Amino acid sequence: MFKASEACIRIDKILRTRLKKNKTKLAFLIIAFLIATPIYISQYTRIYNNSNEREKLTVDGMFLD
Repeated sequence: MFKASEACIRIDKILRTRLKKNKTKLAFLIIAFLIATPIYISQYTRIYNNSNEREKLTVDGMFLD
């Protein structure tokens, strides 16, 4: 019985460390997404300053599909 409780404690420690690693990865992905999105949007608006160009591309893209 004593060995079973030790095994449970070990499993608990392993699961907690994995959970911490997953939380770290998830936080990193969220931060990367929050940084990359505004950069992408600013590049897009720099390339297509005129809204008519963007609208034309959108309409053309709909008909290409």
